[in-house]
Amino acid sequence: MLVPPPDDDHDCGWKAYAKAQEAKLAEMGEKIAALERRFLEKKSEKRKGSKLPPPVPPTVDPVLSRNPSPPIVARFADKPQA
Repeated sequence: MLVPPPDDDHDCGWKAYAKAQEAKLAEMGEKIAALERRFLEKKSEKRKGSKLPPPVPPTVDPVLSRNPSPPIVARFADKPQA
């Protein structure tokens, strides 16, 4: 039965490939950890301004402001009740 040589005794293409994959895995692990820290970090209480424009102030109808109608209760208070 053949036994592979100890790790230090041989140098082949697969060994170089495995070392490259190990380095790539370490790099990707660091990137994922950085993204998780950025995503999970505590956010500031301040929020960016709303994308909506400011509300428009209510307009006053010029006809109603010159001649306001009496309240509805006052109109029916004069009529006798049946």
